[in-house]
Amino acid sequence: MTVLFSIFATLGLFTCALPAGVFSVIWEQQSDNLTVGIPLIAILRTLLAVGVIAAVILSDRIREYHWQRDTTIGAAALEAMCLLGFSLSRVFWNLALWTLVLGFGMGLGISLICRMTKEFQSPRTCALYAGSALGAAAGVSVLSEVLELRGSWRTSCQVLAIVLVILCLILYFLRRRGLRDLKERLRRNEREKNLRRSSRRESLIERDGNVDERFVPIYFRKLAGAYLAALCAGLLTLGACLWPAAYQVAEGLTAHPPAQGILCVCLGMAAGRFVSALLKISGEKGWALSCAVTGLVLAAGALAASRGSLTDTHIILLQVCTGFGLGPVIPNLMMKEDERLDSDAEGGMTSLIPAFWAGGWVFVTPAAQALVGASLERSFCTWMLALAAIMGLGLALAAERVKR
Repeated sequence: MTVLFSIFATLGLFTCALPAGVFSVIWEQQSDNLTVGIPLIAILRTLLAVGVIAAVILSDRIREYHWQRDTTIGAAALEAMCLLGFSLSRVFWNLALWTLVLGFGMGLGISLICRMTKEFQSPRTCALYAGSALGAAAGVSVLSEVLELRGSWRTSCQVLAIVLVILCLILYFLRRRGLRDLKERLRRNEREKNLRRSSRRESLIERDGNVDERFVPIYFRKLAGAYLAALCAGLLTLGACLWPAAYQVAEGLTAHPPAQGILCVCLGMAAGRFVSALLKISGEKGWALSCAVTGLVLAAGALAASRGSLTDTHIILLQVCTGFGLGPVIPNLMMKEDERLDSDAEGGMTSLIPAFWAGGWVFVTPAAQALVGASLERSFCTWMLALAAIMGLGLALAAERVKR
């Protein structure tokens, strides 16, 4: 993996994830300005997830490297256009349309970069995925600062759009200067990987008989496990960002804006991915560590919440540590490789993982609103702990191997 490609991939993920937390920062002002209820944010988050899912599914048709590279830059430019559309929206359904397109651009850019980075099967690749977490944190910070200085959500969207345009120009410069020889490197790497997989498959067939027939049911279990784990990871990520605000209101504490929660979780995710890459922890070991950290943190949070003893400092630490545990899950799922699968089967197994991760967003806001309506704010961590256990089950299924 070249240094310039690493910079391109990290900066591309950073750019595409920049608007991820936009509604958590500006929605309160938006809802007042557009005269709609705050609970309608659930519709916008659903549309954002639908756009991401549609883009991830369609990105499977973009196989050539130069198309992946150029479309990524176009997707980031599309996000900038959507933010400008936000700033000009006067009615809710106009905003909803731009939200759908924003999700499409975000999902297209991120999924294409994930496809390019998957060609380099290295534990250190996990560090590149920290770009998306840092991008979401940076976007929230920019929106919050502009909102505090100017007091206008429309100006905040316009400033973030300008930042996106600048980053798109930098990505275009990298594309022109540093990535011309990468296509041949990717082809050579793909050939080597296919030869290695073919040799491994032949040796397994000679030793154990027809591996393919025995592997079919395990393949579907691995597929279901990976998708279940990705769905739970998406639920836990957004849930970790949102639950403290509801808990603080219920306990009579000063409620911090959701932007702070997103910032804490995203910084924790970036740290988890950097540490995972630094220590070269991937595959089953990485999944086990992620589940252990997330489960212990949420168990401690559930115990403290049941006693009503969570302070602001505890909440911040819980969010950062939860993000730290969840951070490596998706990168490790994306990088999972098994010689028993050919390239198409392996690509089919991993290509929809981002879609299931985004699909978790659809259920978080309605579930949170239901728990608040039932005055069960203290049980947020308990429900999230149950989700972490289900995620662990999914990862266990995804790690299943063919027995000799």
